[in-house]
Amino acid sequence: MDFDAASFLLGAGSATGVSLAVWRSRARLARIQHSTESQIEGTRQYIGRSADARYARDLIAYFQRQHAAGNLFNLTDLLLEPRLLPAPAPVVVPGSEDAAPEVFDVVPVWHDMPHSYSPYNLETLALEDLGAGDRHVALLGVRGMGKTTALVALGLLALGEVTFESLDDLSRRIVEEQEMNLSAEERAQREQERERLHARAMTRLEEVKERQQEGAEAVVTDKRAAKKITRLLPVYVHLDDLNLDPAQYGRGGSADPAEPVVNAVQRRVSGVTSQIVGSVVYPALDAGQAMVLIDGYDDLAPAARETYAGWLAQFLEVYGQNLIVVAGPPVGYEPLLALGFTPTFMRAWRDDDYDLLARRWAATWTTQAKGRKAALPDDQTMRRLTADNRGRTALDVTLKLWAGLADDARMTGRTGWYDALITRRLSHADQRESLPAVAVPLIEAGQPIPRGQMLSTLREAGVNKPESLLEGLLEDGLLVQYEDDRLAFFHPTIASYVASEGVADGESERLVERAMNPAWQEAIGFAAARVSNMLPAVYRRLSTPPDLLYSNLFDLIQWLPDSPPDAPWRGDIFKRLAAALMAPDQYPVVRERAMAALIASRDKNVLFVLRQALRASDKDVRRLACIGLGALGNPEAVKDLAPMLTDPERNVQLAAGLALGAIGSEAALEVMVQGLLDGTEELRRAVAEALAAIPDVGYAILRDGIHAEDIMIRRATVYGLSRVKAPWALTALYRAMLEDEQWYVRAAAEEAFMEAQSPDRQGPRAHPEADSLTWLIQWAAERGEGVPAGINARQVLVRVLQEGQPVYKVMAASTLGLLGHFHALKPLYAALRDRHPEVRGAAYQALAMIEFRTGEPLPGLT
Repeated sequence: MDFDAASFLLGAGSATGVSLAVWRSRARLARIQHSTESQIEGTRQYIGRSADARYARDLIAYFQRQHAAGNLFNLTDLLLEPRLLPAPAPVVVPGSEDAAPEVFDVVPVWHDMPHSYSPYNLETLALEDLGAGDRHVALLGVRGMGKTTALVALGLLALGEVTFESLDDLSRRIVEEQEMNLSAEERAQREQERERLHARAMTRLEEVKERQQEGAEAVVTDKRAAKKITRLLPVYVHLDDLNLDPAQYGRGGSADPAEPVVNAVQRRVSGVTSQIVGSVVYPALDAGQAMVLIDGYDDLAPAARETYAGWLAQFLEVYGQNLIVVAGPPVGYEPLLALGFTPTFMRAWRDDDYDLLARRWAATWTTQAKGRKAALPDDQTMRRLTADNRGRTALDVTLKLWAGLADDARMTGRTGWYDALITRRLSHADQRESLPAVAVPLIEAGQPIPRGQMLSTLREAGVNKPESLLEGLLEDGLLVQYEDDRLAFFHPTIASYVASEGVADGESERLVERAMNPAWQEAIGFAAARVSNMLPAVYRRLSTPPDLLYSNLFDLIQWLPDSPPDAPWRGDIFKRLAAALMAPDQYPVVRERAMAALIASRDKNVLFVLRQALRASDKDVRRLACIGLGALGNPEAVKDLAPMLTDPERNVQLAAGLALGAIGSEAALEVMVQGLLDGTEELRRAVAEALAAIPDVGYAILRDGIHAEDIMIRRATVYGLSRVKAPWALTALYRAMLEDEQWYVRAAAEEAFMEAQSPDRQGPRAHPEADSLTWLIQWAAERGEGVPAGINARQVLVRVLQEGQPVYKVMAASTLGLLGHFHALKPLYAALRDRHPEVRGAAYQALAMIEFRTGEPLPGLT
């Protein structure tokens, strides 16, 4: 090719011109590039914000439907804040500075039968307190207590969709009521005085804390900052939605344990949102800013739970820096503790909780249900809705309120409430008789069943058009579809009720067989309402050799509440329970569980049994009789409890004072005031702390009591005010701390003030390992020995149990139980032969706690 000079010069000139133009425009191009990059970054941020907002929006919509009436109302229209109970604290040396007197220690707490402690004013944790404790929490409780609701409430709280009444809100309402008749100038003056006192109180608090810390030895503590719930991203997952097949997930050749979680979340959001779930959840998990809410563990049979143990361990290892809450059962939760979860228990609801729930249901029902506008229920209807709710589960009361407001129950009692729910949801009434065929295999499997397997089962049972049946139940919301097209009822208690309809008279052999299956206990409880001949099943259970906790007897309590009051087998059960409560030389654990079982039976004759127990010579029987009478809430029991305030035994007095508070009637309050005036110091404190749970009259008595002339009344009132934990009570404590003329009152007020107003929240904490127990280290040091590190320190506890003085044997046995040390079974059984009854009782209780944790029956005593 020939060289073309003209073309070269033209091309060079053009290139030079372009270069010159580019050079002259470099600043403009830089601005364009910067603008483009900014737009890209802005778009990324917008997409991120948009993804977060879409995720939150879908999750809120899902949460709002996660309750029995989710097809009618948002959960937030009815939601009450769930309250929690921590696991027992470590034991301390009796009489030491750490052994602060706790009046509520006389109330036994067994979480599989919460009926006996539910009316009492036990110290609780708020949902937000979960962020101040250990990172991994097991939320435990019986079916129907609202564990799923608690998980969902945590999610709604994190998303800012719900707030619960704070102390300030409560105080503001009380102040408004007190000052409603004052002038504007007088109200302003009082507001300034409250602000001044509060500021001085907080300054005083810091001074006291600094003084207490002076000279204290350095203690190694957990320095992890508390996680604020409202700053965490909720990630809710039901275990049945997880696909744990390693072939189905994994990135870069290794399985990411978060991937099944993300896939499960995608199933419960819209199609558009499902595409961006990973971009929201993964960064939060990586940063430790997620709150993972795991549901469904307690719905599974124990064998089915093992499937998830390996995955859960991997998830905790990789993403353990996040707050992880899993719902579990009150019995058999040891596998969760072995993974590092800290046990925390659902607090059973009190009467005032159910009264508030009834008012919210009534208000919401009249304004929102399907656009209905109607008058609020009359007083008679509200009395019916709020009567006889004590000791019931939240699910039971919810269905009762719904049936009462809808007036659509075809039967009376609890079975009528569940029947109304099924009838209400079922679109095709002719499918009702086929429902047991769906529920029975689900009860026996203890987990969701694949659709194909369910269809085969229904065909074998002779069900007509099983495909249409399942599709209809899914559309009606009675069935839920989980991962891999597996089906289950939307709540296991609903499945138990439906399965109970398949338990028929004349099938005694089948009934006996099912009576021995733990999975059928709840269903048989429903069936007891209509099956006339329960005797074969009852006596088959009672004929089995008892385990340590006499489960063959106490498990029958589930069958009592719905059975006919004239059922011939009920009398035998009550005789056995009464004997277990009052028999001489009985272990305290058995007595406590017998009392709880009597309350759980809901039988009218329990009052007669407990009145007999009040006259027992054994002080422990009298204590439990008082607690039981308070749990019953029968106003007639006030005249029985009043004389017990002067019982020679301290614990009986305290139990009587607390029981009167649990009854809370006008007559009970009159007797409580007398106890506050004339009782022992500890009884006065018990009465004051019980009054703290009665907002109207109880608060008024405490306000008067802090100004009483009697120094002991003022001191007792201080402890009652500390349980109120509202600013007005803090103000009263502060005044007493500074202005009371007696140092005895001032000292108590200072202690109570610090505890009531301390900004350091206490969340769930796991029991410390034995190597950190001061009393154990001192015991070993006195013998010139040390305590091994870690789990090996438990061997020293065993030595104390075998060689120590009685008080240390009791502490060692109790600690072995709290730690769930299964390898200590042999020495604990040996301690049942100790010559000191306190040691024998502590060893028995430790064994009971181990049986509860493992869910495995331990050998009974012969």
